[in-house]
Amino acid sequence: MTRTLDPAGYPREYLAFMEQFNAGAFFEAHEVLEDLWVVEVPPLREYYKGLIMAAVAVCHWQRGRPSPAWRLWRDARPRLAAVPKRFEGFDVHGFIAAMDALFEPIRDGRDEAWTPAMSPLIPRLQVDPAHSAAGAGGSAAGAGGSPGTGAAEAGASSDAGAADASGNREMRSTETVHSKPSDFPKQT
Repeated sequence: MTRTLDPAGYPREYLAFMEQFNAGAFFEAHEVLEDLWVVEVPPLREYYKGLIMAAVAVCHWQRGRPSPAWRLWRDARPRLAAVPKRFEGFDVHGFIAAMDALFEPIRDGRDEAWTPAMSPLIPRLQVDPAHSAAGAGGSAAGAGGSPGTGAAEAGASSDAGAADASGNREMRSTETVHSKPSDFPKQT
């Protein structure tokens, strides 16, 4: 597969994944990114796999399968936590926090059925167009709440590391994110 990049230097499949995720088409989102995941190498391969698993987790929960949904999110989380806070133009740790909040009922042992009222809790995905993957100096972006929730998009930063010739990011992180389900912070 030839990697097709958008003008900012991000793979088109990556951006299509975010569009599908934001549209609530979680199964379709996973299908789009799977084409890219299979040809990548770490750390991008693991990052993409974590995003795929997160999308399928929401899909399972919406289809009335909270236990498999929880297992997928629990397994996706460490893959995402392994990359810097801002990676490939995206606030990964903001996304993790939003998904932790979404999955809190299941984590706490409430085998809760999905309701439409939960939809606004699903984070919106967006890369920051001001920080292209093709440029030096890293990238940043937001994983804010859905429109109408009042959640602000995360601020931009350039601490993700520089891109090498293939567009991969140098791994640097200044923040620790819990990676075991028992360590997930409880929302108050």
